[in-house]
Amino acid sequence: MKTSKSVIFVFVFALAIALAGITPAPAKALMKVRFAFGTPTVQVLALNIAIGKYLGYYEEEGIDFNILAAGSNTATMQGLATGKFDMGVFVPATILPLAAKGSAPPFVAFYNYTPKFKYDFVTKPGSDIKSVEQLKGKIIGIPKLGHSSNPVVRAVLRQHNIDPEKDVRIVVAGYGPTAGDMIKRGKIDAFFAGDTDFGRIEAVGFKLQHMGYKVAGDLKGIAGFYLGATENFIKSNPKACVGVGRAVAKATVFALANLPMAAEAFLKLYPTAVAKGKTRKEAIADIVHIIGARSKNWVREDVKPHKWGIMLKQDFENERKFLKLEDKLPDLSKFYTNQFIDEINNFDAEKIRHQAKNFKLK
Repeated sequence: MKTSKSVIFVFVFALAIALAGITPAPAKALMKVRFAFGTPTVQVLALNIAIGKYLGYYEEEGIDFNILAAGSNTATMQGLATGKFDMGVFVPATILPLAAKGSAPPFVAFYNYTPKFKYDFVTKPGSDIKSVEQLKGKIIGIPKLGHSSNPVVRAVLRQHNIDPEKDVRIVVAGYGPTAGDMIKRGKIDAFFAGDTDFGRIEAVGFKLQHMGYKVAGDLKGIAGFYLGATENFIKSNPKACVGVGRAVAKATVFALANLPMAAEAFLKLYPTAVAKGKTRKEAIADIVHIIGARSKNWVREDVKPHKWGIMLKQDFENERKFLKLEDKLPDLSKFYTNQFIDEINNFDAEKIRHQAKNFKLK
């Protein structure tokens, strides 16, 4: 009898709860993060920032992450200053000169997602040019005068006692097939550009001979790309900084383990990234060419033990010297922080590699 009464009581209590409309507490809302990328559209260069959304890495961190195409690095900074964006790509070559004039917002880098020197010289296959010293008296192509390669190649030449104004001729060679054709036909003796510029040339079938230039001295560490936010945002939202940094680190590990699948994930998010006239298969191959050239520069070997995203004081000092701002920016510590790096690296990289190798598209 007692048992029957207990059963009836439980049933009645459960029924009362149901009738009262009591439901479990709703899941905590994700924090929205608006991330600015300084290009007119979201391009494949954002791959290791973007794919964490498809793979669920941002959601695991409690973040609703969205990349917004700001149009330029300057527009990224302006949007951060006005509150249009929460985070964005921090480019020292844009920010430090403006900071020296007092016209930059308090933008702070908290993760270096492309730490290595991205530039090299290429020639047509079979060329005898194997070193920078052999470029004296030669014609060197760059993508365009406003490209970052222009000041960098001049600095590299000066480092090797070659006067860029007198000892060589620097000309505009364009991008992709235009540059590839000039290299192939011998219109230029060498082409100096960034990793993804070469990837775009090779993606359309041109063969290149890479010099494999090893940066040294004052140029080491310049031209890195960072994740950044305003000083106030970082102070108010440390968990968001850790979450975004860790999602990017995981996505980087994933892409390095299975770049074709990372490319598939990117196109799931941005299907319009498939160029007109290209099949999806061709688009995947193009991404693998372009990002394959960039991905080797995601990994920093000069810090032991390895830590994703870590920033070095020397990198910023070299950047300042390259930009000739030593007298105007004596204190660089306010432009970057490593305070989140240990927490960002608190994940199982081997588990991510296993996921990448066995991943199936949704």
